[in-house]
Amino acid sequence: MELILAAQESNDDEEMKYRIFNVGHHKPVKLTEFIRILEKHMGQLAQIENHPFQPGDMPITYADTEKLKAFIDYVPDTELEDGLGATVEWFQKLTKEVMQ
Repeated sequence: MELILAAQESNDDEEMKYRIFNVGHHKPVKLTEFIRILEKHMGQLAQIENHPFQPGDMPITYADTEKLKAFIDYVPDTELEDGLGATVEWFQKLTKEVMQ
């Protein structure tokens, strides 16, 4: 919500139009940790199959939010646990509504 408000304040800025921004946490998280958090919020265990790295796989990724900070002075600060929890809750609610 904070991001939307910050973006609206900059809405009249011509430099902002049609820009694409990374929105996410600026520090990397291990995939196993990401999965553990999803499992917790979904209440079920993932069926994991480990495979060797494939060509093109990235050993580490994270959101570079520098452009977001430069343009609208916003730095995402939602912890992964909270963000994934809210996303799972939203998705489950949406799925329930669609299936009715």
